[in-house]
Amino acid sequence: MKKMIRIIHDMKDLAPLVGGNGNYVRADLLGETDLPAHIFSGETSIYALRSQAEGGAYLGSLATRHEALVQAAASFNLIELEGERDLVPFVLKHISPAQRLISWHGAASKLEALSARLARYRQVPAAYYQLVPFATRSGDEIPPLALLSQQSSPKDLITYAAGPIGRWTQIVAAFLGAPMVYFVEESTPAETFFTHTQLVSDYHLPNTYPIKQLFGIVGNPIFRSLSPRLHNHAYRQLGLPYLYLPMQVEVFADFWKMIKSNQASSLLGLEFCGFTTVSPMKEMAFQTADTCHNDHVLASQASNLLVKRGQKWLASSTDDFGLKKALEDAEIAISGLKVAIVGCGGAGRTMAAYLKANGAQVTLVNRSLKRGQFAAQQLVLPFTLKKAFSPGTYQLVINATPLGKRPNQLAFDPNLMPSNGIVIDMSYAPHETQMIRMARLRGLKAIDGRQMLQYQVAQQFQEMTGEAERSSVRLFEGSSVEPAPKTPV
Repeated sequence: MKKMIRIIHDMKDLAPLVGGNGNYVRADLLGETDLPAHIFSGETSIYALRSQAEGGAYLGSLATRHEALVQAAASFNLIELEGERDLVPFVLKHISPAQRLISWHGAASKLEALSARLARYRQVPAAYYQLVPFATRSGDEIPPLALLSQQSSPKDLITYAAGPIGRWTQIVAAFLGAPMVYFVEESTPAETFFTHTQLVSDYHLPNTYPIKQLFGIVGNPIFRSLSPRLHNHAYRQLGLPYLYLPMQVEVFADFWKMIKSNQASSLLGLEFCGFTTVSPMKEMAFQTADTCHNDHVLASQASNLLVKRGQKWLASSTDDFGLKKALEDAEIAISGLKVAIVGCGGAGRTMAAYLKANGAQVTLVNRSLKRGQFAAQQLVLPFTLKKAFSPGTYQLVINATPLGKRPNQLAFDPNLMPSNGIVIDMSYAPHETQMIRMARLRGLKAIDGRQMLQYQVAQQFQEMTGEAERSSVRLFEGSSVEPAPKTPV
């Protein structure tokens, strides 16, 4: 069982601890060095007064900082000691080995440098050792995981890569044996650490199991995706040794270089076997794949799924499958249907290719002229600029843009649709989007993005894992995610 420790870096986070084991108190960010542990709930209390040299906010002298660390040891279980400046006689005399968390935060490092640093720190007895390099590009996040995987008994080592690019390593580290995983309050921006809800609902922590293969969703931003929750729930249900992760990528070429080099596989003994890709990575995913067997993907030149087959990567898409199943549920015939697709990204183009191939009359709509014309020429379809678009002349209008996840964001006004119109919103939120709500209030048929996501995840699960016979598992059942209501007919 892993300890799940809440990070407190703002006084507003002093709410009672729910579900975790304790608190990691960042006194340097709170602006108060004298913080008695009894005001923080939980069985484990960690005190940190991180220096500016390691990305902290403490401005005082080193001597004053050492005094504060020693004073905190009177009430906190663990004291974060910076291995580069705190392992001095005065501090070590007053802080027992059982209270020491010897730590380092710094720039991305190679495995050899991390190993040497850990060996040096371990010359000083401590309860835990913590090494956190900051990942600035894909590949930087592998060395800390490799260091952890090399340990015969990693119960005293906490190591992961900091930063958005490295955030997924926090989860893998827990599965590789790290004794603690940190979380933040739900209101905290999601780029740095996971929330308690995500740790429990998406990854079933604090419980772990042996893993052999890694899958993930690749994009930027990516941390609010529901896909990890759904895939990991299915893995648990079927007893599969897999883990599905959100992987933020700044430069797709750097990420793919890491994957193709098999760096993770050789260092960790874990193999990356499949990725869901989201905008703006779909075109690049198609271009980097070794092969493609999907006619709609070939037409759109955009892929939302990369699957490893032997030593080759196959480009595919589930955008067309999700649309197909959603229309079948609503008993909507495609042939002859007059359709407008708002958004000419990878998803919009793939759905347009599918609808055209099945007899629909499709018009592409986009905000920018250049991208719209590119899609129109590629698919041989008519195109109109969004500012000139009127939804009232179409039977079906699909929002294939990110607009709609936030209130007062509309890709188009469903009130302008004909009374027998159909609205599909690819964008999804924890609850129905404003567009879907407006369409249903008006009595229109409306298909929610969560409904399409359910079908897409099931298809992705089957293609990634090869579990065709068992892919009928109800991915939402017990996963803390409610499916979208069925489209009223």
